[in-house]
Amino acid sequence: MKHIGTYFFLFLLLFVTSCGANEETEEKPGKGSSVTDNQILIEQADFTSSTMERVKQFQATTHPTNSSRNGIYVYSKTIDKYLDAPEKLAARIILSGFSEVYLSTPKSTLCTIQSANFQWMRTFISFLHTYNIQVFALLLSNPRLYTNQDLLFEDLGNLELYNQTVHNSEKLDGVMADLEPHTLKSENEQALEGLDIYWDSNNHYGIGKENDQLLKRTLNILQRASFELSPLKLKESVSFLYQPKYDEGRLSYGSTTQFLQQCESVHVMAYYNRAEVIWNRSLPLLEDANKLYKNAVSVCVKVSVNTYGDEGNENTSLQPKGWKYLIETLSDIYARGNQHPSFRGMDFFEYDGLEIMLENTLDTF
Repeated sequence: MKHIGTYFFLFLLLFVTSCGANEETEEKPGKGSSVTDNQILIEQADFTSSTMERVKQFQATTHPTNSSRNGIYVYSKTIDKYLDAPEKLAARIILSGFSEVYLSTPKSTLCTIQSANFQWMRTFISFLHTYNIQVFALLLSNPRLYTNQDLLFEDLGNLELYNQTVHNSEKLDGVMADLEPHTLKSENEQALEGLDIYWDSNNHYGIGKENDQLLKRTLNILQRASFELSPLKLKESVSFLYQPKYDEGRLSYGSTTQFLQQCESVHVMAYYNRAEVIWNRSLPLLEDANKLYKNAVSVCVKVSVNTYGDEGNENTSLQPKGWKYLIETLSDIYARGNQHPSFRGMDFFEYDGLEIMLENTLDTF
């Protein structure tokens, strides 16, 4: 990364002995799993036989073609559950067919080498890399970036500190950003101090108006982050709100193509409990990206309930609809998505909720 690492040098000296990094003798990640590897994974994952049948069904449904790339969010609740068994969680993710993991990486984990979470992350990432699964840090979500863009150096600096401390096989592959300008509303109880403009879905659309300006700032933050992060990859979670307004001529910033100029891929938060709504929210982004990009837009669905930000609204999640409806929905989205060159695959928010659905084999509706 550019311009970030120098001031970490002395701090890194304290880490060398613990990590024992030896780049010359380190093995490279594997190139896939053999039949024997697969059996070992099944043993490590320790699924029940009935759950394993659902895992196979999920994996088959989410891989109608070899080009699908699917991601799973992993947050602290899951990390705490598997704190003594990172390989078990990794094996479960691999068997489920995911190619990317979006991992909660607070500063306390990235910068505290003696912490259990730091050591857990090293093992978890290394195991996933053996099976060519990439791991992205969940960073760049702080609303204060809209008032002080220099704060991105804190997030990216913490990531660089971690990556400079560990073996190549244990390094993070990039960042999944989550900048959400549509949440910056003046009526929020915790309105962002120092912000001079706010999002208003009723009054602030229009070329050059406040919503447009906030999206311009979002793209500027991502441009700067992409430059500083290089050669690591940058992804962005985007709302389904922007592209339709851009298409209507009510925004000059916020198109999917503009986001993809700064990011490797965009991941549309199409959270809802009906397949048709999920698809309709995703389609405008796919159509815009089709012009210039292949395998660039992922459709993200929620399979958890009572997670941060949903305020108990179960309408945003597929979990209450049950396993059968989940599989039917995924089959429908993949069938439609594969008609679009820009379709990349699907993401799932988040692992804990998916595991509940996998293990609840009494649910047959």
